Amino acid sequence: MHHRKNVTLEIPARRGQLRRVRAFAVECCAGHRVSSAVLAEVQLGLTEAASNVIAHAYAGRPPGRLRIEASWHGNEVRFAITDTGCAFTPDRVRLPAIAAGDEDGLGVYLLHQSMDRVRYRRTNGRNRLELVKILRSLA
Repeated sequence: MHHRKNVTLEIPARRGQLRRVRAFAVECCAGHRVSSAVLAEVQLGLTEAASNVIAHAYAGRPPGRLRIEASWHGNEVRFAITDTGCAFTPDRVRLPAIAAGDEDGLGVYLLHQSMDRVRYRRTNGRNRLELVKILRSLA
């Protein structure tokens, strides 16, 4: 696996920008010979994270910016997603009752299912969601 520089995507926090988030996921995995399943999980995780920022962090406010930084550490790709929207309280999110059609909490559930590590913190008025995916090689 080769080493790559850190890459950053900064976009307006708007739904129309989610395609750029998915394309960024592809860019981040390019050259790492990951399976299509792992790529799909990275796309899902980043898209869900961005969707949650758009829907909740800036709810009732003018849309702000969303920044995604990717860095590589051995066989891991780490994403840091930051915004200046409303604070998120992870302990208030319950697992969705999917069989009952309950979608509340589904995005957070999907984040945890698609990524290997998920961590949130708020510092100096900024939300920071850290996602880690282990890139298992096809080789």
